[in-house]
Amino acid sequence: MQDPGQARATRAVDPSPWHPWPWGGLSVLYGLSCAVSLVFCLPTDAAIEPKSQPILLTKKQMKQEVDRLTTELQLITSQRNEQQDHLTFISEDTMENRPYHKPNPFYEKLKLEHAQVLSELRTLEADYTETSEKFSDLTKETVFYQTHVDQAGLDLSTITLPHSSAGITSVPDKNN
Repeated sequence: MQDPGQARATRAVDPSPWHPWPWGGLSVLYGLSCAVSLVFCLPTDAAIEPKSQPILLTKKQMKQEVDRLTTELQLITSQRNEQQDHLTFISEDTMENRPYHKPNPFYEKLKLEHAQVLSELRTLEADYTETSEKFSDLTKETVFYQTHVDQAGLDLSTITLPHSSAGITSVPDKNN
């Protein structure tokens, strides 16, 4: 028959797969970091073992446990960092850059049409700006000539140019 304290110490160092640890790995690490001596208590089920009995571990067993928990913590940290990077990659990128994205032919066609419409829009905006500037210049010129005609007191309908067949009339030159 095995001593209950010895069975508990053996289970703390080498847990069997059929009996999971009731306290978890991080509480053991916390217990190891807080232990002043080699003797420390871990929370257990009251029905199985009394809480007043401490678990005795040798220095070698404690070093093995610390190494195992350190390795486990590094593995969990590595997995967390990978998942965090993956989440950042998925949430910050556009749909085209996401992994496993199958291009939709309708979406590709729509994207091409969108680019063409934007190109035509830019062309129309440039044409509108140019036409607006020309219209503004012609309006200023019309106002200028209308002002001079009014000042001279002439009637434009009476003045015709040699090329009046085109319907162009002008103000006579004052120097003539």
